[in-house]
Amino acid sequence: MNLSFVSRFSVFAAVAVLGGAAPAGAAGAADQPLKTLRALVYHVIYDFQSTYTQATSGMNGGGGASSGGSGTQRQDAIDKNEGTLKLNVVAATQDGGLVIDSSFDGDKQSWSTVRIALYPDGRISYDATKQVGPEGARVIPFLARGLLAEGEITPGKTWTAPPPKPETGTVTFRVDDVTDPLVKMHVTSDVHLTGVSAMDETTDTALVYDAKRLCPTSVDLRATDRRTMEMNGNETRKIHIFATQTSDTFGT
Repeated sequence: MNLSFVSRFSVFAAVAVLGGAAPAGAAGAADQPLKTLRALVYHVIYDFQSTYTQATSGMNGGGGASSGGSGTQRQDAIDKNEGTLKLNVVAATQDGGLVIDSSFDGDKQSWSTVRIALYPDGRISYDATKQVGPEGARVIPFLARGLLAEGEITPGKTWTAPPPKPETGTVTFRVDDVTDPLVKMHVTSDVHLTGVSAMDETTDTALVYDAKRLCPTSVDLRATDRRTMEMNGNETRKIHIFATQTSDTFGT
C-alpha cells in the first residue's frame, strides 16, 4: 500500500489565537455561517484524573495542618464526560489546511460550536475568547491532511519527529498493521514545555486511520502531564480519551 506518514505531524494540538496565519476562511469569519462540506461524528468517552501535592510546614500548611511539623498535602480530583463530538468541515485550502466547526454534546459538560483552523501539521487555532473542550482538542489534530502522504508504508515501520515549537522532545510513530484502506498505528510522545506554563507530558495513542477518507475511525489516547505549581506544589494529570467514528458524509 503506497502510504507514508508525514513526520512533522503534531499530536499535541498546539493552540494559537485565530489570526491571519490561519487557513483561509477562518480568520475574520469565526461567527459567519458557512456551508458544511463534510460532517464527521464521533462518540467520545473522556476520563480525567488529577493529583495535586504540596509540601507543607507549620508556617504555611493551611488546610487544617498543625502549626508545628511538616508534611505533604494532597488533593485528588476525577472527572468523566461522555457524548457526541460533531465536526463540520466548512473550508479546505490548497496547502492542506481545514476549517472545522466543532461542538460537543456531553452527558456532564457540553461545548458550543467553535470554528477551528486545523493546519496540515496538526496544530489548531481558534478565537481566544472561545473554549474548546479536551474531547475536540485531542481528536481534531488527527484529521490533519499532513498525517498521510504518498509513499510506501509497511507494518513495523517506525520513525520519529520533533514536536511543534515551543515544545521540545520526541514524537514516535509505529505502524502496526496495514489493511487497505485502514492503517493501525501507535503514536507516542515525550515532550517538555518551559516558562510560565512549564510541563512534561507523555502520550500513547492507538490510532486506526482510514487512508482513503483521510480521517481516524478510532482514537484511543492516554496522556500524563506533570506541572510544577506555585508554593512548592506539583500536579499530575492523567487523561484517557476513546473516540469512535459513528458517521461521515465523505463521498455522499
